[in-house]
Amino acid sequence: MKLLRALSKHPLAITGLVILLGFLVVTMLAPLLTPHDPLQQHLRARLLPPFWLPGGTLEYPLGTDQLGRDLLSRIIQGSRVAVLVAFGATTLVILVGTTVGLLSGFFGGLLDTATMRVVDVIISVPDIILYLTIIALAGPSLTLVIVVIGLVGWTTLARVVRSEVLTLRRREYVEAARALGQAELTSAFRQVLPNVLGTVVAIATLKASSVIIAESTLSYLGFGVQPPTITWGQLLAQGQQYVATAWWLSTFPGLAITLLSLSLIFLGNWLRDLFDPRSNG
Repeated sequence: MKLLRALSKHPLAITGLVILLGFLVVTMLAPLLTPHDPLQQHLRARLLPPFWLPGGTLEYPLGTDQLGRDLLSRIIQGSRVAVLVAFGATTLVILVGTTVGLLSGFFGGLLDTATMRVVDVIISVPDIILYLTIIALAGPSLTLVIVVIGLVGWTTLARVVRSEVLTLRRREYVEAARALGQAELTSAFRQVLPNVLGTVVAIATLKASSVIIAESTLSYLGFGVQPPTITWGQLLAQGQQYVATAWWLSTFPGLAITLLSLSLIFLGNWLRDLFDPRSNG
């Protein structure tokens, strides 16, 4: 109830939550919501505009592409990949970033020095370069995209968690657990980890938005999930050459990417402020 009261005071967070829930419902019910087979070609209906423009029809509410495929159905189908990659990669970010940051901050010493140097090396290279290099060597696939984005994107979370753990490890309740003979590793996970989970959730939510953009970028460049699997990045790339004559082909997929990313940013900013110890709330 306390969380709901806090949420009710932030209209942007509520907006983000509503949009996010809407996308999740669309993703889960995609086979039922798509008005047409997203792969079915209808060349006689190619490049139809959205229904509210001259020449448009409610049969294809958002228009059709250069092969007569229903754009709405393709966007709905593409949402499944976006949500799957965001969930999978963000889960990896949480697991790796939280574990590395927790152990590095709690034990310190050589472990801390070594892990932070690894973090520095990864951060020094632009993410997109790492993505493209690894995927080009291994070959694009849905699983690889999730793993690569997740294993490249954990560094920020690890640094933040480490910073908090450095303070928490000297708290009285941690020292008391040590005095009672609790193992160091057990203390790290039982005494310290629960106190950083709020920060982890906030950062992970913000990270999920960048994951969606990263996946769309890779698909746009041809290094992401390959056809016939549909992604929003693919739709953007395919509609690029028709921007002047069929603007809807790239506008609506771009709008979907923007809305889903913004919903996560709104929620992430609210969660960050909510769990920030310096905030008044």
